[in-house]
Amino acid sequence: MVLTLWITDSAPLEAAGAGRIDDAWSLCPRHIRAAEQRHQLPPHLLTAISKVESGHWDPKTKANLAWPWTVMAEGKGRYLPSKTAALAEVRKLQARGIKNIDVGCMQINLHYHPDAFENLEQAFDPKHNTAYAASFLSRLRRNAGSWTHAIGDYHSKTISFARLYRLKVFKAWRAERHAENRRLRDARKKQIEHQKRLRQQASARLLSARQSEPGGKSAGSAASSSAGIWR
Repeated sequence: MVLTLWITDSAPLEAAGAGRIDDAWSLCPRHIRAAEQRHQLPPHLLTAISKVESGHWDPKTKANLAWPWTVMAEGKGRYLPSKTAALAEVRKLQARGIKNIDVGCMQINLHYHPDAFENLEQAFDPKHNTAYAASFLSRLRRNAGSWTHAIGDYHSKTISFARLYRLKVFKAWRAERHAENRRLRDARKKQIEHQKRLRQQASARLLSARQSEPGGKSAGSAASSSAGIWR
């Protein structure tokens, strides 16, 4: 019933221009993280769902990221180059009488969620799109009693569809957690190396300062040599 999964084809994103593309790649992830925290969802769960729903390959970061201008209808996924293009695509579909349409980062279905947004423009706003998805997922969790069932229900109440969807989300969720663990390990390693360099630099400065002081190692060595001569 609720949100659909199968996103297959993509519109050429190059048409939008490099700056707009680079900006758009960051929109879904940023708002998804905020929505996860605001609704106290398990870390990275909404991110995993977004990648299953609207994930698209970003050649710059070499990562699969949710794309904000994604439209799904008639069994075909469309990755539009801009919000304007996405709005035009949906209106074209609606003009043909198509109602079962999923939109945005979290692929909210306009037919099954008619009151989710004030208008179509808001539906494509990543902030509103992700906030509604987070709220909806939390509500499903309260009704279903577990995140496992809530994840399946996010896509469909049909058991077979829900099970397949849940497996895809679990796989993406596991990958997100592993990636986060790697980032934390790398950050910790860099921090330790940085602290080690700071200590080495501090030791080098202290040694240099001692050697340059009157009566320090250099001066003492010279005095000893002189005393040896006069002996």
